[in-house]
Amino acid sequence: MSQTFLLEPDIIAAAENVMPDLNNELVLAKNFLKQQCAATGDTLYDHLVDVIHKILSQKPPDVVDQFEQYSWEVKNEKFRPNFDLLNDIYRSPEQLQLVRRVEEMFQVSLYALL
Repeated sequence: MSQTFLLEPDIIAAAENVMPDLNNELVLAKNFLKQQCAATGDTLYDHLVDVIHKILSQKPPDVVDQFEQYSWEVKNEKFRPNFDLLNDIYRSPEQLQLVRRVEEMFQVSLYALL
């Protein structure tokens, strides 16, 4: 014999024959998930969106077993430093010549001070 226990808002809604406002509940839940972490400034909502995006793009066969692994990977990818930023900068030959001339001027002025 199973008993069904109703929460107080459900009892009130059932007694008044009023449907609960699911839209309001959804907004409250979404706002709760969008609270920022004090340490990193991230939100659980954004993290879950990123994890779900990764799962949908890769479509692994055993998602349930690997969900925590995907969450960990998403978090690590976000905080991994990108050391090759300077390698992506393209300098045209004219800019490169100008930089070399300015560099020579600074070297000459440094040698003059010594």
